[in-house]
Amino acid sequence: MCLGENVDYLLRRLQSSSAVERNRAAIELGRFSFKSEEEKNRAIRALIERLQNDPNELVRRAVAMSLGRIGGRDAIEALDRAMREDRSPYVRTMARARLTNLLDRLIRVIPVVSNKIIPPRVWYSVPVSIRVEGDVIKDITLSFSGTGIRALPAEIRELRPGDEVRAEVDTIVEEGLGPAITVNLTLSYKDRLGRKHVGPPVQVELDLRSRPPVNIDVPGYRLEYLLGSGQSGNVWLARAVGAEKKAILEERGLSPDDLVAIKVPRTPSLVYMDEKVKNDFREEASIWSKLDHPHIVKLVDFGLPEEGEANVPYLVMELMPGGTLRRLLEKQVLDWVSAAKISVSILKALEHAHGKLKAHRDIKPENVLMTDIDVSDPSSCLKVSDWGLAKMSTFSSLAHEFKGTPDYAAPEQWLEYYLQRYKVDKSVSKDLERLCQVLEIDVNEIEHPGELIDKRVDIYQTGAVLYEMLTGRTPMMSKRPEEIRETLKPAPPSQLNPDVPPALDQVVLKALEKRKEDRYQRAEDMKKAILEVLASR
Repeated sequence: MCLGENVDYLLRRLQSSSAVERNRAAIELGRFSFKSEEEKNRAIRALIERLQNDPNELVRRAVAMSLGRIGGRDAIEALDRAMREDRSPYVRTMARARLTNLLDRLIRVIPVVSNKIIPPRVWYSVPVSIRVEGDVIKDITLSFSGTGIRALPAEIRELRPGDEVRAEVDTIVEEGLGPAITVNLTLSYKDRLGRKHVGPPVQVELDLRSRPPVNIDVPGYRLEYLLGSGQSGNVWLARAVGAEKKAILEERGLSPDDLVAIKVPRTPSLVYMDEKVKNDFREEASIWSKLDHPHIVKLVDFGLPEEGEANVPYLVMELMPGGTLRRLLEKQVLDWVSAAKISVSILKALEHAHGKLKAHRDIKPENVLMTDIDVSDPSSCLKVSDWGLAKMSTFSSLAHEFKGTPDYAAPEQWLEYYLQRYKVDKSVSKDLERLCQVLEIDVNEIEHPGELIDKRVDIYQTGAVLYEMLTGRTPMMSKRPEEIRETLKPAPPSQLNPDVPPALDQVVLKALEKRKEDRYQRAEDMKKAILEVLASR
């Protein structure tokens, strides 16, 4: 209490006709010891009303000073408004000074690293949870620093009080640093006054110890870290340890560090239940191993259990330390020039491969990999992976399940799927009929369902990936046959991203035509169309 007075008495004085009395009441409220939050909130509301409406600048100045002492969210907003809008420079100066003190006292940003296990030699997203207290902060940047580590800062535009979000810092560490290293996590941000703050470094220990898989044995290779899991299987970071395997890597130009990526099926026991499955595996893997192009991931080795000492089917690929295109898309919508260049790289890979195989069938961001992520032009280090795996049931749980990825699938892939389903489940007949109506196809005229899929599937999927790079979403928003009519007519990318030129709209929409006869017929045709758009910018 101040001089035995109560809140009601001071609030009455704050409404006095005397500017001197209002000034004194405002000052005393700033020094008052409130008995409850209700009392405090009443005082804050009354002071804010005076700050906004009192005709006397000395009263408003005293109110600003007291609001800065009392604090709270409403006080912050009121002082911010007075700092920008009050007609008196003295009041604006006081409001800024008190707001500055208030922000310094109240803002707290708490970063916590939630997963500290990180593999060496590959880019890895280390998740960091951030909680904000006190007031809004903007232009937040998170990064790691230390010996033997490189990191691309994670950036967040704005966080409000009470927000708790997860950011991911792309990080790569050197090999041979020991079982663990200690690095500094640095966080910087701007407050509402535009001042930049850099918090004290937070020491974080990153665990670099190997996490070998259980019950997976691929002789000649030591599996060390799980790099990722997908629809078709799990991918491990591995090292060639046998002389024979090292010789294979050297022959393919991948010998310097002996590191590779090995893919194994999620359900390996299914592979040796069906002879056709094993033949598909050998055939598709053999074709992939012979593809040699700067934008195609090299397949350097493969095998089945009965053909060696391995206890699982496996594919040994060149290691792509930069991770997938998906990682870039999770952080931002790419500028149209970068998106177009990436699409050209994908199409160059398809142009080379289509002479040797029918179709990739599963072009998607997860199958577009990078040799490095810390580059200004991602298209220069981009390679396409998983050639033929979508066709193989080897890496799927059921032979009749969808071959490919629904979000990027061409309409004829859905038609193939429903035709396969219809053979074993007549209840899908209505779905099949609706789909045929949308695609303007007579199901009775389809003599060879296996011939529905060709290289124009890859054209559609490349268009879908380009659409997502430009807009942040895939063009196919529904997979239900009764709704597929509308989703096969996506909005032009420029409607969602005004920076996209109309000429690129035309390329994307042509690639996404529902009838494959209306699309680009060759990867080379779509590549040339995109290059023309790039040349005209």
